[in-house]
Amino acid sequence: MRFLTKYKRKCMSYVKTAGITALFLLVAVPFTKKLVGGTNNFAPGERYLVVLNGEELGYVDDRQVADAALLSAREEIKTNTSGLALVEADVEVFSDNKGGDVFTEAELSKTIYDKLSAKVVDVSQEVPAYTVRIDDFTVTLASKDEVSLLLEKVKDKYSEAEDFSLELVADESKAYSAYKTNFVSADMAINEASKVLASKNGTEDKKESKDKVTYKDGVLSVDFVENIEVIETRANKNVVSVDEAFEMITKEHAAKGTYKVQAGDCLSAIAKKHNITMDELFALNYGFNVDTAIYPGDTLTVTVPEAEISVVVVEEKTYKETYEAEIEYVDNDSLYIGTENVISEGVPGERTVIALVTSVNGVSKKKEIIKENISKKAVAKVVERGTLTPPTYIKPVNSWTITSPFGPRPDYPPSPYHYGVDWYVPTGTIVRASSSGVITGSGWSGGYGICVDIDHSNGVMTRYAHLSETLVSYGEYVKQGQIIGYSGATGLVTGPHLHFEIRIWGTAVDPLGYVSN
Repeated sequence: MRFLTKYKRKCMSYVKTAGITALFLLVAVPFTKKLVGGTNNFAPGERYLVVLNGEELGYVDDRQVADAALLSAREEIKTNTSGLALVEADVEVFSDNKGGDVFTEAELSKTIYDKLSAKVVDVSQEVPAYTVRIDDFTVTLASKDEVSLLLEKVKDKYSEAEDFSLELVADESKAYSAYKTNFVSADMAINEASKVLASKNGTEDKKESKDKVTYKDGVLSVDFVENIEVIETRANKNVVSVDEAFEMITKEHAAKGTYKVQAGDCLSAIAKKHNITMDELFALNYGFNVDTAIYPGDTLTVTVPEAEISVVVVEEKTYKETYEAEIEYVDNDSLYIGTENVISEGVPGERTVIALVTSVNGVSKKKEIIKENISKKAVAKVVERGTLTPPTYIKPVNSWTITSPFGPRPDYPPSPYHYGVDWYVPTGTIVRASSSGVITGSGWSGGYGICVDIDHSNGVMTRYAHLSETLVSYGEYVKQGQIIGYSGATGLVTGPHLHFEIRIWGTAVDPLGYVSN
């Protein structure tokens, strides 16, 4: 499997010589790395494929060489450009050992320079303008007033807070002319209340101030989620109208997002959850295919619909609601861990609350109750839960022949570490649940083939891979010794066997230290 690492850098460079400060935006996006053997280090001799604006350039033996080469190429463009210029680069670095010549830093720098210099846009003759930078997205308007009108229009799309107006405040921390955004209300009391109620510090002084606030329903604050910067620049063809800019930054599009693999996930289920095809999922995750094994905690790239800009509104609301009291648990040392029995059902209560409701682009994301008046107190639900350690885990198959033990496998390069134990059994052998629990995965799972995962409610899960058939479904409760399927040779295998894993809080352990005969 070629995919191990994806490291991405986007660079939007404004280059100017003759004494004018060079402006560079360098945004580092965290790279996704599949960990091998519990370490963050790459394997010795790893090589890295450098991709510029979607084009494969070649290989380097150290990913930092790509950074240095990009900086060197950028400096050369700066030196060789007369006047103001714009160049954009999207550089991706992948861990990939499939072959090809390895660049030196100088060779890679020249290649990047040759590619980017052809894309430099000379803007020395352009007219004054204002560029709105939203993280790494930019749009340029003709005047600062149009910028204010644009951002006010975005605010009005998601908030009815007419009293709030936008200010463009000079950013003194920059070496070039730039502005930050700030929303203020004509009602100074609202401004002060928002400072107190939305404070995250929670100091005693602020708590005392909070008690003195006169509560009043309405919008307390308006802001943008993204980092927004307005830069004085020069432009010509790139200038757009307020309406065009509004459409560009508020229209939802399929942007790259990430998803953390959960126990029981398989690639097809992840693709379906995010409304994309398997081919699209493979395209978003370099080197992935139908046989790629995934593990809980892995991070995959998926598509999520989102706009370039997001408006966050904090609003004070007063309303009546029913509420539930927190469950009261009673420990029972005669029941196994994971076993729960309801002693008495709870009774909902009634209250009037004052809450801070946070919405992003009109969708409620968070509710923080700051004051409540209980008219009917809720009665808590009482549940007893077991504290007794469950019995040892039984062998899932009747076999004594181990074909591959747990641990390092230096003689097997495609998978240098074995996270379970393999027992030889012919196809069709009965496979039983090693302990009682809930099915969290049942079906095809990449290199595991047909696979069953069981959650045992105490931080332990077991996995049964390469089955020919499964007899259980997601969410089903199974007892220890219950037949869950039949062994086979599906997935990445060389012959029929059962691959069996025990993971404690996500970490694989040697099953032979836990199973009894």
